[in-house]
This record gives sequence, structure tokens and C-alpha cells, in this order.
Amino acid sequence: MVKLGIDFGTTNTAVSYVDHSGIVRPILGGKIRSALYFYPDGDDLLYGKDALETSRYEDPTSEETGLVKDLKRKMKPEAGEYIFGKKMSYVQLIGTFLKKIKEDAETNVFHGEHINDVCITHPVDFKPDRIELLRQAAMEAGFKNVSTLYEPVAAAYGAMDSMQKKEGYVFHEENFLIFDFGGGTLDLAYVESSRDRITIPLQCVGDSHCGGEDIDNAFYKLFDDRFFSMNHQHISDNAGEIDVKFRTFFCEHNKEILSKLLKPESPMAKKPIQGVAKGKPIKIEVDYPLWLQLITPTLDKAMEAVDKMLAQVKANKKKIDRVILIGGSSSI
Repeated sequence: MVKLGIDFGTTNTAVSYVDHSGIVRPILGGKIRSALYFYPDGDDLLYGKDALETSRYEDPTSEETGLVKDLKRKMKPEAGEYIFGKKMSYVQLIGTFLKKIKEDAETNVFHGEHINDVCITHPVDFKPDRIELLRQAAMEAGFKNVSTLYEPVAAAYGAMDSMQKKEGYVFHEENFLIFDFGGGTLDLAYVESSRDRITIPLQCVGDSHCGGEDIDNAFYKLFDDRFFSMNHQHISDNAGEIDVKFRTFFCEHNKEILSKLLKPESPMAKKPIQGVAKGKPIKIEVDYPLWLQLITPTLDKAMEAVDKMLAQVKANKKKIDRVILIGGSSSI
């Protein structure tokens, strides 16, 4: 019987299972973009990378979009989103996303075998109502047996599994600080390992609204300010709102490029970034000081959580043998 493990992320989702030999096997490409695309006629939908790519070809003059993303960050009980005039709850939307994953795995990986069991990860500061929303969404997707797990705890298991697979590895008890900094959320955990289990002796620290998307928003404001100064209008047709597609295709992309190119040893070197809004190009040159200006508010917020975690470590006279960085934003 197959049991899926799903790391449901704001930007990307990962899916795996444990085979009969006890080996963790990533499936469905290892990483799926956490996005849905609904066609206007309501007869079909896409998920993952296909959803994002299809949204590129929507009518740019239309104020409506079939693209839905950032579900993990926005999800609230009794709330939802309007897609072409029809309101869908977050249970329905996340359930639809999980159902596509389930069907894809059953058809293309397990050759028709029905999957009933799933374990889904969630941030440490998710309240019971949001965890229950995830459970309901998984049931809506067709899973019968649903369990959940803290994201940094899952990361600790994954890190230990990875280390044990390395040639020449000799087990010894270690204490880890897990720093899981993703697209939308931040989680920290102090983990003590023994040969047969891990324990979490201290309270986990998390922020479900601190992640790479906040830096994307800072890039969006930079682009929007430049666009307004040039054209006396904002990127989004709705004042005060963010154009999700522009942020996805231009802000996120440029952030990833600059995180690799801009270096503190050459602070005045400038790198060009560009986007297109309403058919008009936007070009900006970014140097290291401007990069710091864009990322610092989010990183300061993340470091506040680190300070809280370290204060617990110190107060309880614990030691840290290894720091493990998880999540795409941790590369910054």
C-alpha cells in the first residue's frame, strides 16, 4: 500500500513515498509549482508548471485570470477566491490541487494503484483551524487516511536520511538547528537525534507570513514605482493590488538571478532587470546596496525568529552541532 508524503509549499510542492526497502523516492519531477489554472468555460484545469505557462497567454486587457497560486499563504476557513465569477473555498482549491497530484501519481507512477494514505506537512504556527482545512482538502482530494507533520520535523527526518546515505557515514548523536525558509513561510526547530528517533525538546518558532514572496513584493514595488513614474499608471489595473502574474514571471525570476549575481565584494556593480507591463518594457539596474534594501526587511524578520530560537537554546543550556538550511529562500 502506497503512502504519499506531500510538502505543500507556497511556491513549490514536493511529493515522495517510501518504497519497500525503506528508501524515500521523490516523484512527479521532485518539485511541482503550487498553482492551478482554470479555463473560463470551467470544463478543464491545469496544475503546476502547466498552469503558470498557460496563464501567460491570457488576454492582457482582461481584468480576470484563471491563475490561482499562493494558496498556502492565503488559506483561511470560510474564505475563498473568485474565479471567473464563481467563488471557490480554499478547501475546494487546495483539494483540487491535491487531487491532481493524487491522480497524476496513481496514473503515471503507480500504474493505476489507488492511493488512500497521505502525510502533509505544515508550518509550526498553523492554528488548528488551518491544519483542519488542510485535512479537509486532502479528504476532498480523495485521500482516506490523512496525517500531518510539522515542516521542520519533516526536514530533520529528510536531513538525517540524506546524511545516512553518504558513503562512509558513521552515525553519532547530533543536535540540529533546522532553518526552513521557503517561498511563503519560515520555520525553525531544535532537533536532538538518536539512532532510532528524533526529539523536539524546545518549542518550534515560525512565521507563516515571512518568506521569498515578501521579497518578490519588494521587487514588485520597485517595478511599480518605476512604471508609474514613466507612464502615470500602476502595473495592476486595481489600485493598491499586486498583479500576480507580473510578480510571478518578473519579480520572482529577477530575485533568483540577482541572488546569484550580486556580491558584497563588488557592491557598486550593477545588474539589469526587466519586465513588461501593459505591453511596455520596464528596465532597472540594481546594485548590491539596492539589493540589500529590498531583502533586508524580510531577513530582519527572519532573524527575529532565529533570535527567539537561540534564546531558548541558551536558556535550556543546549548545544547546536549542525545548522541545516531548507527552502529556496535560505540560499539568500
